[in-house]
Amino acid sequence: MKRSILAALLILLPLAVTLAGLLPVAAQAPPTATLDPRPTLPPTWTLTPTWLPTATPSPLPSITPSITPSLTPSVVPLPPPPEAARVEGMRLVWQEYNGCAAAALTMLLYYQGWNGSRDTVARGITPNGADVSVRGIEMVSFVEAQGYKAVVRSGGTLDVLRWLIAAGYPVLVENVYNPGGEDWMGHNRIAMGYDDRTQTIYAFDSVLGNGAHGAGRPFSYAEFDALWQPFNRTYLVAYPPEDEGRIQAILGPHWNATENARLALAEAQAELARDPNDAFARFNLGTALLTLGRADEAIAAFETALGSGGLPWRYLWYQF
Repeated sequence: MKRSILAALLILLPLAVTLAGLLPVAAQAPPTATLDPRPTLPPTWTLTPTWLPTATPSPLPSITPSITPSLTPSVVPLPPPPEAARVEGMRLVWQEYNGCAAAALTMLLYYQGWNGSRDTVARGITPNGADVSVRGIEMVSFVEAQGYKAVVRSGGTLDVLRWLIAAGYPVLVENVYNPGGEDWMGHNRIAMGYDDRTQTIYAFDSVLGNGAHGAGRPFSYAEFDALWQPFNRTYLVAYPPEDEGRIQAILGPHWNATENARLALAEAQAELARDPNDAFARFNLGTALLTLGRADEAIAAFETALGSGGLPWRYLWYQF
């Protein structure tokens, strides 16, 4: 019986990037008629960070956009991103109860110049108000219905995150709120800045706010990655259709969904080599194996993770 229940769960899991909300906070004020403008990207591939005027990033390579993310692009390795950058023009959106997905996605859309509201997003991604659990594909579908493009991937890295930010794209990440306690739960934040000198990621958070002077709430690289790892380092980026070639160039091998799963698999295997008792890495291993069609191996990985006692009691809320 246990195995059949788990097998049924696995049928739904490849679609899963479950993005659930948190605590009640102040209601969002209605959007003003004039939204924060999206910074204009330069017409070439040259990326200009908004911090550190002395830092000159290397240009992104020219690349012909593919039609869909399912195609395999020509991959040209990128040089290291500039040592610090920040996306300007972000607008903080507070969430309602269990509404972090809607709030975070609204922030991404506002940055693109969308003139809607958080409530419109919430109705679009959670049409049944009692079901506040949101999958990545639901968010992508809503973004594309507004005339934009979006891609969701797992196995994210700080390098990919920093390049997206340096290129002017805030990134929605699924990560942990209240780590280490009974109130452990999933949450969504917008990564919108970083600084290699201080090893800091800056984020807009629908519960915790946007930090001093609206410059982003700081998380150390180590802290950010530890909060990100339990959700297989899942991330979503939204962008105008004409920017697809840029996104493809930045994501490189992660653009292709199958190659992305292989990279996530390698990442989980490396973490398990360092710590065979890492239950999150073991579950991430199962997710990658299932995506690659290796169901029997995935079941073994899931059963080991679930039987380890190392997963929070809410963990499976976010895995369907």
